[in-house]
Amino acid sequence: VDAHLPMADLATQLGIPISLNGMVEVALAELTVANDMVQSAQGTLHWREAAMTAPVAQKLGDFSAQLTTEAAGIKAQIRDEGGPLQLEGTVRLINDGSYQFSAKAAVRDVQQSLLQQALQAAGRQEADGRVLLEYNGRL
Repeated sequence: VDAHLPMADLATQLGIPISLNGMVEVALAELTVANDMVQSAQGTLHWREAAMTAPVAQKLGDFSAQLTTEAAGIKAQIRDEGGPLQLEGTVRLINDGSYQFSAKAAVRDVQQSLLQQALQAAGRQEADGRVLLEYNGRL
């Protein structure tokens, strides 16, 4: 499966509380769907020209995710590919239709105060200076 999807549409569907932009490229070697639920997936996702449009307009960089299937569902290991926002974390798509997103993020250039403020508004700052982002919901 190969696809290109606007991140703005995905963010709205997932209930992410900030406005995001860019294009998500999907390249899956395997995808199994049953009863309108994704049962398994293997492949990669790339979020190109990632940007936040609200609460502030800010370019974020490029991000990638490696998808694997586990007993409880699908796991996406996420990392940045450079750019203003450093990010690493996971998304789990649970077999019951719920999802869990957990990542730690930081701003690479401390001069980008607006990005730092937006990041802090989106999550909780940890002792190491990175911001913990956690979202849970249902697809």
